[in-house]
Amino acid sequence: MMRSAALGPVIIAGVVLYFAYHAMTGENGFSARAELESQRDTLRRTLLRVSAQKEVLSARADWLDRANPDLDYIEARAKALSGLAHRDEWVVHLHQP
Repeated sequence: MMRSAALGPVIIAGVVLYFAYHAMTGENGFSARAELESQRDTLRRTLLRVSAQKEVLSARADWLDRANPDLDYIEARAKALSGLAHRDEWVVHLHQP
């Protein structure tokens, strides 16, 4: 009888330890939270960088608006992409990293 009376608290302690262990080390446990927060911070930085690039590209796309295109910008981009220039133009080559 004494043995069965001590078995109940042992089983309860085992169950508590089981859940405590998995709460600390499990896939969604406390230790995984730190890694998830690190990933979140990395993704937020990436989002800020990509958002800034989007703003730059959006501004450049506005210069190519069909209703009122910026012809100087279009000419400069065409020359930069093709590597060609008019005979009377000066070309200054700059070292770009």
